[in-house]
Amino acid sequence: PFATASVQVAASSSTIGAGTKIEFPGVTKFVTVRNEEHDDIADSKVRLAFASGGLHQPNFNYILINASSSFSADYRVSQVYIVSDTATQPKVSVIAGITTIKSARTPSGSWENTVGVDKTS
Repeated sequence: PFATASVQVAASSSTIGAGTKIEFPGVTKFVTVRNEEHDDIADSKVRLAFASGGLHQPNFNYILINASSSFSADYRVSQVYIVSDTATQPKVSVIAGITTIKSARTPSGSWENTVGVDKTS
């Protein structure tokens, strides 16, 4: 298993690649990202993407997670990228199940330059 808590998320920026990168020690079986900010804090949504270029507009290749909410999926990835949806810097927790597949066995280690995932494609 993999778990990390209270990860400070970078504030939103138009700069590609300015998000917080979470690398896993192997390929995941599942990933859960929880936005730890409280509902009463305005503008504390976070963006979750599988490539750094997917974090930014106008392509919207990210998943938006509201305050006090989480996103879980059975995705096989070796890293994720997270950034705030606004100028705030919320904290997130990340939990993942790690397979025995080493990250180095994946072709690029991420979804970078994949059509529909990364803004640059």
